[in-house]
Formats: sequence, C-alpha cells, structure tokens
Amino acid sequence: MPDQARFIKLYYILIILLCLGARYYLLPQVCLTDYDSIRNWQIVQEIGQGDFTHVFHHASPGFFLFYSLFTPFLKGVTGYILINSLFNIGAVVLLIRFMRRHLAIPVPEAHLTGLLFGLSVFAVSTGRNFATESMSMFLFMLLLERYYQRLVHHDAKAFLQVAALLAVSLTINYKFLLLLPVAVLLELWVWDKVLTFRNLVFAGIIICIPFVLFTLVALLVNLPFYIYTAAVFNIKNPLTPNPAQRVGYFNADFLFYLQYIWDFELPVLVPALFLFPVVYQWELFKQPWRSLDIYKYLFFINYAVLAGMHLLIKAPRGLTFIYGLLYLLFYLVLKKLIPNRSLIIGLLAAGTFAQIWKLQETIYTYSRTSYPAVAQYLQSKNITRIATTVSIGLAPAATQNNIVVKSIISETELPALKKQGYEYVLLDNYYKVANVRNFKKLEKLPALQSWKEPSLLSPLLYLDHAEFNNLTYSHIMANQKKALQDSAQLRLIKIPD
Repeated sequence: MPDQARFIKLYYILIILLCLGARYYLLPQVCLTDYDSIRNWQIVQEIGQGDFTHVFHHASPGFFLFYSLFTPFLKGVTGYILINSLFNIGAVVLLIRFMRRHLAIPVPEAHLTGLLFGLSVFAVSTGRNFATESMSMFLFMLLLERYYQRLVHHDAKAFLQVAALLAVSLTINYKFLLLLPVAVLLELWVWDKVLTFRNLVFAGIIICIPFVLFTLVALLVNLPFYIYTAAVFNIKNPLTPNPAQRVGYFNADFLFYLQYIWDFELPVLVPALFLFPVVYQWELFKQPWRSLDIYKYLFFINYAVLAGMHLLIKAPRGLTFIYGLLYLLFYLVLKKLIPNRSLIIGLLAAGTFAQIWKLQETIYTYSRTSYPAVAQYLQSKNITRIATTVSIGLAPAATQNNIVVKSIISETELPALKKQGYEYVLLDNYYKVANVRNFKKLEKLPALQSWKEPSLLSPLLYLDHAEFNNLTYSHIMANQKKALQDSAQLRLIKIPD
C-alpha cells in the first residue's frame, strides 16, 4: 500500500521537524552553560588539535573521538549540539518503530506517544546540551530492539549483535554497565540454546575489543594503559569526598524520580507506573512463568532499572534509558482502561500541548545568557585571564575573545593564581548549583560589575547536579527557589591582596 507508506513517512517527517524545532528554539542565544557540556566541547577541540590528554574523561572516548571528526568543519558550539540532538531525535523515531513493529500500535497513537516523549522536558533538555545522554538514548533503543529479537526468537545472531552494540555503547557511556544485571535476569529467565559456550565466548571477545583497542590508544598517547578500563568500572575511592562533600554512590531519597516525573514530565506517568502491573496482570503473571512476551519484556526492563536507580545517587539522567518506555507504558495503560480510540488520541494530543507548556516553563524561560556580555566587558577592560568559581560557563565566549578562564573550587586557590597574574575572579553562582560552599569571603566583597544569568536559575540545572552533591529532591528545589531571590548571578571581583 504505497499511499499508506507515504502517509507514515509524512508522520515521521512531521515528528522529526517538531522535535528539531523544540530543541533549536532559542538555542543560539544560550548555547552551552552546564559544566559537562562545555568540558566535553573543550575536550573535543583538544583532540581535534592532536591533544589526547583527556580522551578518557568520564570513560567516553567514543563520544570524543566521534565529534572530533567535525572539528575541521564546525566553529563554536551550536553545530555540535545540533548533531547531538539528531541522536536524541533518532531515539524518538526508534521508539515509534518499536511500538509499531512489536505492539502493532496504530499509526496515529504510535506517533503521538513518540511525540509525547520527543517533546518531554528530559528529551528536549538533553537534546539542547552536548553530553552523552542523547547518544545513550539512541543506542539503548537499538539495544532494546535487538535484545527483544534475541530473547523472543532465540536468535544467536541477535545475541552477538547485542554484544557488539553493548561494546560500542560502553565507549560512549559507562552507565550501560547498569543494564547488565537486568540482562542477566532475563537470560536466566529464558535460558535457551543460544547460551552455548561458543556464543558466550564470542560475546565476551566482542565486548573486550574496545578495552583492548583503547588500551593500545592509551599507550600510543602516553597515558596509563589501564586508564580506560579503570574509568569504565569507576575504580576510585568512594569514601573520598568530592568538592560538594558527596561520599559514596548511594542515596536513600526513594521519591526523587517520582517527584521529578510528577513535576517535570507528564504527571500521569506516575499513576501509570503503578497501574501497568495491575491492568496487565494476566499478561504478566498468569501465563506460564517461563514464557516471555513484549509485556513481560517491558515490565522487566522498566521496573528493574527503576528499582536499581532508586538505590543509587540520583539525577534526572539516571532514567535516561527508559524515559521513552515510560511514555509507552502510559499509552498501554490508556489502551487497557479506555475502550474509545478517539478519546485516547484526544488525550495523547492534549498531552503534547501540556508538554509544550512545560518546555516553556522549565527550559525556554531560562534560555538566556550573559556570558558573552561578560567576555566583551573583560575584553574592553583588557582583562586577559580570569578565575571563576566552579563554573566554566564563561569559557566558550571567553575563547572567542582570547581570554583564559581558570575554574577554582575554593577561594584558597586565589593567592596562588594572583602570583600567576590573575587579578580578577568571577563569582559565578554555579557554585551554589553544585553546592560547593567554599567562597564565604568572596561573597562579602563588593562587585566591580554584576550581571543576571537566567541559565543559572534553571531547576533542571539544579536537579542535574543531584548526582554530584547527593542532595535530596526537596533540598535541591529549596536551593533553586532561594537562588531566585539573588539580584545577580555573576559578579566580577578584584582578587584581594
């Protein structure tokens, strides 16, 4: 049916354009302000110039090497964000394809559910930064498809393809390791002819290839041979406090994700999470226990990831892999509870408008920055080097004005910097976002100049740093509300003698 195929393609094109528009809207006037995105951009520029010192930062060499290919062609940061957003939107397209292929969801409902995810606060916010989440979402959706093929059809080829995808994914985001316990549970559940010694050895070899490859890369660029393996498995002392005094990897704020979803995603996702096992109890619990279908597969993936992430340190990115599936569960609950298809379509369409309103409230409102104005002011005063408190938000604009930016985590670093020729410090309220409270004396000094910085007031920025400072959801939101009372977020101060 060529007409129907053409119609479906038009749906996909419309979804892609809407998602791209949501990610690009107001982007040029804010670009990058969060630490991880700017640091990633800096490392890509270093690699493009032949400096591989930080290629294993956050155990993401695949991410950095991929984007370093574009350094001869891209200036500034916007181009990198847009390329990254294509992976983000690709995850939306793959979710729609998964729904159509394995659940036979009709075209309008599948695309509207995909659009709900594509216009969600998390998907759009990650599509406007330069971090690994967008690639991770895309790779997870590829894994979801291939792994279902392996489990349901007992496909050995798909099993090895999953191993290859996992190997690639680990070079982008080491947190794919967190999916291994889920995979082990599912493998024990099905335990079939695919799990031969030969296939397991081949899968192990495939997964080890990046480790061998990047061990050689490390040796070639004069880095410790073990650096990639150590970074992936996060081999460091969890008892050593970080600059925000976080210790360990666990957080007992068990309502964090439910509160985040209620406040920033579609609130109806929360009851849907509790209703799904109830309304699908026959499919989940009353069939032969060793059988595995799409409903059990989705149940295992979603609830196992949710259970695991509820124990670990938290941030919205903790559910990166399953946000799309949460919207799918919401649709499945609607389908079970509401017999009227037109009403379901109407509710999904209404949900997209609710998502757009949330984008305005939580993202676009804060999509302005004063960092370029700060850089221009510094240049007009012939200030060529400046210290900043925790943040490197000034770095992209400063680079264009040949200004050196040095990030510090304590005011005790300032005397040494003054001896190196630094005369000024930018008291950047990013230190409040990160909860690094080491600037008490600077806070009392008069500012030579000050600027408002809306991007530093974003509740999402505060929540993203929960993983860094390990604060509870309520504590973080209280900090953000308190920050709204500040008259300025950037203050230029002369380093005292």
